[in-house]
Amino acid sequence: MDRDDAQKRVRTLTSGMWQSLMDGGGEAFWKPRANEALALSIVAYGQVSPETAKITHALAGIEAKLGNHEEAEGLFQQAREIYDVLEGPLSEGSVSMNLGMAEERFLLGHIDEAIGICFDRQKEIERVLADDPMKIRHPGSKIDQVRSAYMSLLNWLLKFGMTDQAVMQAETIYGYDRKQESRNDVDLSNSAWRLAGALRRAGRLEQAVSLYREAIAIGTAHGLPEWGGHSGHVSDLAECLFELGHLAEAEAQMRVSITLSEGRPLANSVRAEKFEYLSKILAAKGDRSGALSALLEAKQNHDQVEKWERFTPYWIKSDRRIQALISAMSEIR
Repeated sequence: MDRDDAQKRVRTLTSGMWQSLMDGGGEAFWKPRANEALALSIVAYGQVSPETAKITHALAGIEAKLGNHEEAEGLFQQAREIYDVLEGPLSEGSVSMNLGMAEERFLLGHIDEAIGICFDRQKEIERVLADDPMKIRHPGSKIDQVRSAYMSLLNWLLKFGMTDQAVMQAETIYGYDRKQESRNDVDLSNSAWRLAGALRRAGRLEQAVSLYREAIAIGTAHGLPEWGGHSGHVSDLAECLFELGHLAEAEAQMRVSITLSEGRPLANSVRAEKFEYLSKILAAKGDRSGALSALLEAKQNHDQVEKWERFTPYWIKSDRRIQALISAMSEIR
């Protein structure tokens, strides 16, 4: 098969695959097609090419969903090596593949090895910073890549329970974003929010509340309520206030978050979660009638989600939980 024929066959084999995999399901159907496409992609585009990296990544995800974690890890590693050459070891593609490898190691029960994989890129970050400390952003520069790499590693540090390291990582990103002369205020709001989340996980709730308020203030000043993330910032503040026992303000902030989530993508799913948490706050205040009303609102929103959401394990589990809470609350009344 010549190169042109191989390219045509790759396009045929992968047509519709990306959207199908994003929607969830169909992995068993796509696996043999992705395997054939990967073999042909090397002929069609070369071993080190964006097309081969993309198909390798897709096949890694398929194997992971099918529970074949060793195969998935190997494919993530192959994709990472391609991205290392194409874009560099701190590129979004390379870091994402590195974290994919760590995920599979983690699921195989090798937690120490998973941590080691994560910190492969940490060492690269430290090497770059030694040559060029994080100062002013130059779009696309290695230092901008460092910021993205730091952000990607944050969730893993929290997953491994390494909260002190996560806080230091988040502080680095936040400090970097504050230095920018022409900073993107969406970035600064987001990094303040991520730092607040790390502080919250570390049990430093008062500091977390302060950073959540800062993230919201920055966003409000620059129109972030029009951006879907702002609702999440406010609900996280509400939850943190609840954990501190500030129930009245927690209730007020959660109601603000519910209002902000109206008309957003997946609004019904988001609102269902927020009404469920509002019920928890009201129950803690002793307002059982209000708590039940909030649960009924949660159920109503939950029943109005997009059709495809109803087939997800998350929706099914949430629906059962809300039903059980409604039943328990009704019996108490």
